[in-house]
Amino acid sequence: MKKRDTIIVILLGIVTIAVILMGFRYRQSKQEELVNKSNYVEINQSESFEARQKKKEEEKRAKFLAAFDKKRESKTIADFLQYVKYAKGDTNVAFYGEIPDKAQWAIDNMSQLATERAFTEMQTNFVSTLESETIGERVDELVETKPDVVFFHTPMPVQGIVSWDEYGEPIEKDNITEVLSAYDEMKKALPEALIVLVTPAPREVDPEAESEISWHQVEIDTLVSESTNYAIPVFNIHNQVMEHLKTNALEIASLYNEDGSFKPETEELLKNMFAQNLKTLEVDTTTAYVLDGKPAEVDIVIEVYEEESSEEIVEEVEEESDNLDLEEEWYEEETEVDEWIDETVEEETYVPPVQTPTPPVSEPSEPSEPSQPAPPTESSSSEETSEEETSSSMPPATPSTSESDAEEELPLPPLEPPAYE
Repeated sequence: MKKRDTIIVILLGIVTIAVILMGFRYRQSKQEELVNKSNYVEINQSESFEARQKKKEEEKRAKFLAAFDKKRESKTIADFLQYVKYAKGDTNVAFYGEIPDKAQWAIDNMSQLATERAFTEMQTNFVSTLESETIGERVDELVETKPDVVFFHTPMPVQGIVSWDEYGEPIEKDNITEVLSAYDEMKKALPEALIVLVTPAPREVDPEAESEISWHQVEIDTLVSESTNYAIPVFNIHNQVMEHLKTNALEIASLYNEDGSFKPETEELLKNMFAQNLKTLEVDTTTAYVLDGKPAEVDIVIEVYEEESSEEIVEEVEEESDNLDLEEEWYEEETEVDEWIDETVEEETYVPPVQTPTPPVSEPSEPSEPSQPAPPTESSSSEETSEEETSSSMPPATPSTSESDAEEELPLPPLEPPAYE
């Protein structure tokens, strides 16, 4: 019995061990199944979250694009860049004109806007014309950057006489026309770009004005007015700075150092004004990129005066010289006629001989009162005047010898003695 019991105990132990091993394996398999199932659930949950986010982003995009297209006449530049971001996936900004290359204030403003609007692929380019002879000299380089928005920093507008040449002739300048010509060239090469004019800060004060007025205020107003007529967006930094100076009772000279550069506080002021315009100033964006359609055209009319060719100028000079020659000949002939008339008058002037009368010898008589001469009547005076004019108009004829002799032979009338009281 003992041997048999021992075998039974051994068999039960083996069975127990087998059951334990099987349970352990079963437990491991179940754990693996639970782990795989949880991983699958997590994957499905993450995939559904991304899908929901993507769907939500698409709805937001479609809603923004539709709302923007309904009111393109008054949108901010930041909204337009957001519009381009939703439509194209990236944005490209360029600074052109009278601005230093890689100006720090501009870089800071664009970086801040990219962070606020999640512009992960935003590019910023600079094309400076500070060392160029004309404002439109580097437009081709700007076109190569293919910007969505161009901030065109204009020079200080000048319109009128700026100096005098060596001959005393006035030298006129009109760079407002140059700015509009450069804009027209940009727009033709970049029809979908939104080009924004940025006026410069004031530099000089009007010496004749009683208050603090910019020397270029009239030209600034003209540039802004013409830009508005062509639906060109404008950041009028000039007038905004003048308003700031007026509010704080400051002068234009307070903006600059002695060497003419901006003071640090001035640069900070300009940076903040630009950022404020970028986010809050509403402009017309109908002339820029449209997702489903074409932008409105900008038809700028620029008056161009054709220069006369050298041949035309030579012909005009010859005609003027011929006219001068004719005038000189006519003047010489007129002078000769005048001299002939003067000589004729001098030669034909007749002076009658002076005769001394001899008083006759007669007996003295009682003196009598002299008779008063009768006053001349109007008819007689007019007849005498007409006779004098006739005689003066006709040269006097030279008397003949017989007539002079006859005059000498005529007897002289007796002279009456003077009357004494």
